[in-house]
Amino acid sequence: MARTQTVTILFCDLVGSTALMTRLGDDENDRVRRRFFVALREAVAANRGEEVKSAGDGMMVAFPASAADAVSCAVAMQRAVARLAASDPLLGLAIRVGISSGECSFENKDWFGLPVVEAARLEHAARTAQILCADVTRILVGNRGGHSFTPVGALELKGLQDSLSACEVAWDPDPAISPIPLPSGLAGAGLPFAGRATELAALGQAWDDTIAGDRRFVLIQGEDGIGKTRLAAEFAASIHASEVVVLYGRSETDREIPYQPFAEALRWYVL
Repeated sequence: MARTQTVTILFCDLVGSTALMTRLGDDENDRVRRRFFVALREAVAANRGEEVKSAGDGMMVAFPASAADAVSCAVAMQRAVARLAASDPLLGLAIRVGISSGECSFENKDWFGLPVVEAARLEHAARTAQILCADVTRILVGNRGGHSFTPVGALELKGLQDSLSACEVAWDPDPAISPIPLPSGLAGAGLPFAGRATELAALGQAWDDTIAGDRRFVLIQGEDGIGKTRLAAEFAASIHASEVVVLYGRSETDREIPYQPFAEALRWYVL
């Protein structure tokens, strides 16, 4: 009989990964995927996890030492992906996580046993940005780590003969994350900003008038490459720092997308 060990298993999965790859194309998807896995692996390393295997959109992690580490890792993963999502909301990045604990066997650098199946099924059952864990994991964690668990009842999971009592792990994004960040198309656009004091003052006056209750619409025009976007980016960053919501959309001459500027700006807001 193979030797067994009490271990906690975590599965995480990127929601909508196939649709994202189709939308981005291979090259851009590779860039996003690399950033995604760097964020996950940082969370794993910080919480004494052992990466067992990964696919294009998820990861299996084992925690032989501590169930509390697994839950802390799940929260850290969610926060890390939330930071990525905040840096580029158009991507719509989000993960779901499943965790379970129990006796497993270790063979050929992989873990086997019912807890592995339970964790995988819990991850599949979780909603977007949700962490589901088996009750046995909650019992093992106890009050370690200050985590908050909410019972979700007995779940009927695919492939399991008996229902599994489970709970949801509460988590919040990092407090420093702005609910609606400065659009990436305006953040750090172009060369270092210099001059344009008169133009900035005109934009500032129009904004002050708007704050006072007036209606203002400002157009910035000029030749290609003269710095129109850079001027707009500088002003946008200055008011965004005061917790103002800034939306951004553009029209591309080589693509025919109906109402593209409005679609991009509103998509940034609602995601």
